[in-house]
Amino acid sequence: MVVYSSLLYRMDAVTEWKWTTYSFQLPLLSGGFRNGLILRLTDNFEKERWGEIAPLTGRSKENIRQALDQLLKIFSEGKVDDELLPSVQFGIESALAFLSPPITAPLYAFLHGTPDEILQQAKAAHDKGYTVAKVKISSFKVDQAVDLLNSLKKNRFRLRVDCNSAFSFEEAKNLFSHFDPSQFDYVEDPTYEISRLADFHFPFALDETVFDCFTLPIQTYSHLYGLILKPTILGGKKGCAPFVQFAKKHRLKVVFSPAFESGLGLLQILSVAKYFNLLSDPIGLDTHRYLARDLLFPSVNFDSPKFALISSPEVNTSLLQEAAHGKCELPNF
Repeated sequence: MVVYSSLLYRMDAVTEWKWTTYSFQLPLLSGGFRNGLILRLTDNFEKERWGEIAPLTGRSKENIRQALDQLLKIFSEGKVDDELLPSVQFGIESALAFLSPPITAPLYAFLHGTPDEILQQAKAAHDKGYTVAKVKISSFKVDQAVDLLNSLKKNRFRLRVDCNSAFSFEEAKNLFSHFDPSQFDYVEDPTYEISRLADFHFPFALDETVFDCFTLPIQTYSHLYGLILKPTILGGKKGCAPFVQFAKKHRLKVVFSPAFESGLGLLQILSVAKYFNLLSDPIGLDTHRYLARDLLFPSVNFDSPKFALISSPEVNTSLLQEAAHGKCELPNF
């Protein structure tokens, strides 16, 4: 006989799950939309669990149609591929291990836009108490980037600079020669000439190039700070695990980062970071402020240097469009 109480929840007591997949389209303040899928699992105790599956165009290897097809194959046909698509892995994992409060984490501010917009954002972030900020400079020429970084020093942030592999090695070297290495936490993807990273004498991190970390000669990278991990892109806990293990082996930092998920997806990223006991380093969740609407209610404040979730929000199903539903025994993932 199975004994169940609100204080003791056993996954192995669940004999059947009701599942529903939804699509969503959230407007962005900058124009356009962020599209994705939501998975809702309801067990035979009527406990709901939610997961977001939102491949990012240009970064994810899969698109939303492919993710939905795999979800329906899993839950309608009971067939599980040897390898789940990264966003599907992330969403299913998250639904099965739905984040429970309380949870706290330090966050960094995200600065992006024109130089004037970035400086305005920096002032607002400073006023809110942020001490760490990440600034994206990939769209600027070297001279513009130097002027901007000099201006940002006045806000006394610990800076994380995202170059998005936009510069040649000589351009990156010239750009950062105007500064002391101690002024930065790290420079993210400083150059597209990754074969020359051993000669980059500023702390740097791998994001878009993180997949190359296993084959790069990192023993020659005396200034490698760490790895930037996007769970939506890499595949949740399962996909991030090899990178976390690699980082620990080589004494590198790990920073979790978003791929413009909704608030639900951002909570899932926190859940991944908590799973690996990596909540002490500031996490970037500030992309949330680019959403004109969100799926969570009451709204969750991701725009704070000290994130704190005290109670569980709900998902606003009025913003979702049902794609399919059914019942099944949960396959073995």
